[in-house]
Amino acid sequence: MCVFIRILATAMLFVSFSPLANAKLIEGETAPAFEAKLISNQKFNLETAKGQVVILHFWATWCPTCLEEMPALSDFYNKHKEQGLKVVAISMNDANEDQEVVKYLEKFKFDSSFNRNSSFKGYGRVWHLPLTFVIDKKGIVRRNGQSDATVLNEKLLEKTVTPLLEKD
Repeated sequence: MCVFIRILATAMLFVSFSPLANAKLIEGETAPAFEAKLISNQKFNLETAKGQVVILHFWATWCPTCLEEMPALSDFYNKHKEQGLKVVAISMNDANEDQEVVKYLEKFKFDSSFNRNSSFKGYGRVWHLPLTFVIDKKGIVRRNGQSDATVLNEKLLEKTVTPLLEKD
């Protein structure tokens, strides 16, 4: 009996700290709140972005896959921003790397924020990078990066995001 209780307690502990335990994020359901003070000092609020397709992209300069994805994300954004596409790249770098992050981001035109200036609790624990969420014009999650870690490229973005831009 004692062994069973220990196994059960361990399993409950594991589940309670799993990355998805605190994120009830389901594709097809309303996206959780997201707010950020952008590096440009403007504020972004997902609630006021309704009517736009929003890509929330968690990344870091020390993440090779993140650096691989950023140019594709930038090219896609530049191609589709007039159709109502909004990108917010959230840097997961430490505060002592701010200058490096800002310098790296100079070549991109989409919005960005530092994780410490963003409120994203409803998206779960950011336990892997890159991590990308796509929210449609009505505020519905269409891509959950917690359950789909496919590396972003322009082909995937065209397939996933472009149809959302074309819908009313």
